[in-house]
This record gives sequence, C-alpha cells and structure tokens, in this order.
Amino acid sequence: MRNPFHCLLLLLLIPLIHGSPAFRQKPFGSKEERAIIEENLKNTLVTHAQYASASYCPREKVESWLCGNRCIGELKLTSYFTAKVTGMAGYVGIDEKKKKIVVALRGSMNVGNWFQNLQFAPLNYEYPNASSDTRVYFGFYGAFKSVRGYIREGIAKAISSVEDCSEFDTVVTGHSLGGAVAVFTALDIKRNYAKEGGNTTALKRLNTDRLYLHTYGEPRVGNEKFSQLVSTVLYTKPDRVIRVTSGNDPVPQIPLEVMMYQHHPHEVWIDTAGNAISCLDREGEDSKCSHGQLVYDPITHMKYWDIEFGPMCK
Repeated sequence: MRNPFHCLLLLLLIPLIHGSPAFRQKPFGSKEERAIIEENLKNTLVTHAQYASASYCPREKVESWLCGNRCIGELKLTSYFTAKVTGMAGYVGIDEKKKKIVVALRGSMNVGNWFQNLQFAPLNYEYPNASSDTRVYFGFYGAFKSVRGYIREGIAKAISSVEDCSEFDTVVTGHSLGGAVAVFTALDIKRNYAKEGGNTTALKRLNTDRLYLHTYGEPRVGNEKFSQLVSTVLYTKPDRVIRVTSGNDPVPQIPLEVMMYQHHPHEVWIDTAGNAISCLDREGEDSKCSHGQLVYDPITHMKYWDIEFGPMCK
C-alpha cells in the first residue's frame, strides 16, 4: 500500500518539473568517470536505508526494535520523537556491537508533513563561516527545528550509555522529507558535538570525524551556497556524505532549480539495472544521473533496491 500523501503531491509536481526550463543541467565537464560503487559501500548504504525505512514503522515496533527486516542489528533506542505541529518523527539509537549511533528521520506521512514540504520560501541560514547569502528551504528547516531538541537529547543519552564512544560511527539518515531534515541534523551535530567547540564536555566525546550523512530520495534543501557549505563542512571523505537517488524518482527534482535550489554532493544513483552509480556532481548536478531522467514515476520514490519506505511494516 502506497502512502497517498506521497502519491498525490508527486503527481501534482511532475508537470512542474518537466515544465521548468532548467529542469536538466548540462554536464559540467569533469575528467572523472562514472563508475559502479564498491560492494562494501553499497552494503553500507543498504544498511543505512534500512534504518531510514524503520522510521516509518509504528512507534511500538521501533521502540522494541521489532519491525522485521527494517530493524537490523541490536539497536537500542534512546529517543523516539514526534513533533505535534509539523508531524516530523524519527528516532535515535545506539548499537554497541556495531559501534554505531543512529539518527533516523521519517519521511512524509500526514498532512502536517506535506504542509512543511510545500513551504517553498527561501530562508537565510546562519552557520559558522557560511556566506551571508546562504539560503535554505523554509519548510524543511522548520521541520528540523521542531525535532532538534529531541535529537540532541537522544544523542546525549546514547553518548552517556557507553564509557567510550570515540570509535563509534554516527549515522544520520532519512528518506524524502526525512533526508532533508537529516542534512540540517548532520550540520547541527558537526557544530555542537565536535571535540573542539562542542557546547558541553559530554558532547565533546562524540567523534564527528566518523559522521555519516546518507539520505534517500532527498529533495533539494538549499541554494548553491548551502550546497557548498554542506560539502565543505561534512564531505571529509568520499563515503561520508552520500545522497542516494533511484531511477526516475521525481522527489530529488523539487524544489525546482528555477527557484534557485541546488543539491549538495555526492549523488549515488541506482539505475534501472539496480547498479549504484557514483555520479559527477562536485560542481553541479549530474545530468547523466537522476537529474537527466526524461520521465518521472512517483512509485520509484517508495522503493530503493528491495527496501520499501512507508508504513507497511511486518
């Protein structure tokens, strides 16, 4: 069963995507080659997609970590949250065996979520060393602010539950709207939990050199300056920031480029054969990947590889 809110909005937006005079960029001329990613990296992305998928499951299933193949490993939740006004939801957990702290943000599930999605107005975004003309999507940032306190609380609990978390990976993930909120979450972690400049002694224990931002079907979050900021702050190694897209999923094409929005790197695109392709988007969106599709299908937004996103949990 597909989420009706996803399908309705996507059907309304597809004509806008195709009607935009800048709905595809020209290749930006890189000497690099597109290639299928290594199997180890693909397996990591699949695992993190399962964490994102689990965020759609009912609260009781997530808190007990019993939601079939979506709830993998031995994750212990330190926070499950839902914001009343925005409808934004997600969880924070820790897997001591895998040495992972996980922050997963849910995609759109209700009218409140889609109200956030439709607030297209640009908003000034303040961040250390950010350009004064850095802009983000008002609705997405509002969704993040509505759950920021819950996320910070959950991370603090995860950190305090172990004696030493310096070797733990921190994974921030989400699908659709959750992917957009995940971007702000990763930036917030980098700024407030860093060993240098963290806001409390306890939070300085988190090793932000091991921070991963992996999103799925993420819409455009900000303008070009914001894209550059994300790359500068978070892209410390090639596998740290990955924006996974699939086939002809229309969601990564909104908000429109004519509204001055641009994706941050690095895109990994799942082609029709199921191959995960490393795209060339360090200097702009790659017209040979998601951005270059001629026809869009909203159904592809709800399934990446064999992982389904939506409320139908076993």
